[in-house]
Amino acid sequence: MALPRFSSLGRSSFLSRPWSSSSSSSPPAGFFSQKSTHGGGTTRAFTSCSRRLFEAQATPLGTLSEEEMARSIIVLKINRRATKKEVEDVFRKEGLEITKSQFRLDRFTLHNDTYFHATLATPDQAKTAIEKLDKTSPFGPLHIVVQIRKHNTVEYGGDRWIYHENRDSIVKALLAIKEDRRVQICVKTPAWEPHFEERPKSLNAARKNYARDLLLKTFDRFGVEALGGIGNNSGQMLLDPKFLCHVDFKTKQGAEDAIQSLHNTELEGKLIWLKKTVLNELRAQQIGRVDMSVLEEFQALGLAPPVDFEKKF
Repeated sequence: MALPRFSSLGRSSFLSRPWSSSSSSSPPAGFFSQKSTHGGGTTRAFTSCSRRLFEAQATPLGTLSEEEMARSIIVLKINRRATKKEVEDVFRKEGLEITKSQFRLDRFTLHNDTYFHATLATPDQAKTAIEKLDKTSPFGPLHIVVQIRKHNTVEYGGDRWIYHENRDSIVKALLAIKEDRRVQICVKTPAWEPHFEERPKSLNAARKNYARDLLLKTFDRFGVEALGGIGNNSGQMLLDPKFLCHVDFKTKQGAEDAIQSLHNTELEGKLIWLKKTVLNELRAQQIGRVDMSVLEEFQALGLAPPVDFEKKF
């Protein structure tokens, strides 16, 4: 029996948001560690299920020497839809040479995580980058922040994030689409409302973390490779379940078993839908912006629609 499908949805906001209204000069808690800010701002380890998934996907990049640290910078508050080439071109236009860089992408959207790490040719070039690029807005109205990198630690990709190193890393991020094992999950809103002994500082974040842990626990038996970002699942009740997230299963059979078992059923009292993900024009456009040859390959396979790159979402 053919399995149900519908288009890849999700947030289409073009501009990134600063992570903190009070400080834009340092990464959020948990960015350089294996712990996550959960709910009310208290840091705790992931649940055992999500921790196993995180560690299985972790890709350590190593540390920098003192000499490299002196010429390394971090760029903050980058537009989420900006590509690695677009960011690196900003440096090249200023005559700056990047010898090493790190750029993380969400495997489900190919949006970046708003950070860019770069090691330049000399310490003087690092200072020049700060003088010329800090508080500018090359990717939109929001001003980026450029500063000397202060952290020297092993960093991890995690289940949702991949490092954009070359074309192969993009192909790998989209492999679940090609192998027909990416599933879209929707939930009837308002979704799950966890019980809190004390009201968390961010109720929305706490709801998302609860949903993430619940989904990982529920789908663990089908073999989860990666879980995407959790969408807003509160708000008014809609006629149909609302998009929540994507899941990449380790196998096509695991994806199909999950759909057959759980589609159109209730999970903790909330109706959920599971359907195979199909790329829509929004997602296809971002693939093309990141690597046009990958989009052309997926279009040739009938896995991506035609794209109007002048169209604004």
